[in-house]
Amino acid sequence: MEKRKLIILGSTLLVGVLLIGGLMLSEGASISGPEIIDTKTKSNSKDLEKKIEEYKVNSFQPEQYSTLLMEINSSKEQGLIEISTSNFLTDELNSAYKTHVFNKADYYLNQGDGDKNTVLSYLVSLEKATGNDTRIDFYKSQIPKYDYFTKVFPGKVTAFTSGNPANFSSGKYNSLKSEAENMPGLDKQYKSKGKFTSIKNTAVAQLNTYKTKFESFDRERKLNSVDIEFE
Repeated sequence: MEKRKLIILGSTLLVGVLLIGGLMLSEGASISGPEIIDTKTKSNSKDLEKKIEEYKVNSFQPEQYSTLLMEINSSKEQGLIEISTSNFLTDELNSAYKTHVFNKADYYLNQGDGDKNTVLSYLVSLEKATGNDTRIDFYKSQIPKYDYFTKVFPGKVTAFTSGNPANFSSGKYNSLKSEAENMPGLDKQYKSKGKFTSIKNTAVAQLNTYKTKFESFDRERKLNSVDIEFE
């Protein structure tokens, strides 16, 4: 009888130990589960990477660069991405921004399409974002020259050559002709294009025609002066 009581008591204790152990394991699983899930879903780097990839292939929208940069910085401040990830994403975004702006500058210099001041503002904004760059400096120097020789210089030649031959200035003539033939400051890859060859040829022809008119006028004036002396 005594032995039977001991067996029943041992069985009861064993069941209790098993129940307590099961509860502890169950609680442990329920605590560690959400922590693992939080760690996996905490970072939004993949989402930012996707947005940058879309920015690379989409048409250029300057304001989108600022928006994405703010998202990257905000994610870093909130602890959603590591500093190293933030630096990587910023470099990728800046690289995409450079490509867009350089494409705009190239298009303007090769097609002459677009607004000079708008393209220059893109270059200034890019320089502020990424720092000094020789290619940025190149475009910033070439775009005003391109604009000058296509839009301003032809008007200067026309204004000079449409004047009275009596007002001809050899100094002005030589200066404009030299400018037409050399196009100082404009890179040879652009001045060799048909557009600028045409501008040069037209300007030189106008200047030479005006000079010929002056020479004819000057000869006639001198002849008239001689006739007056013999009278």
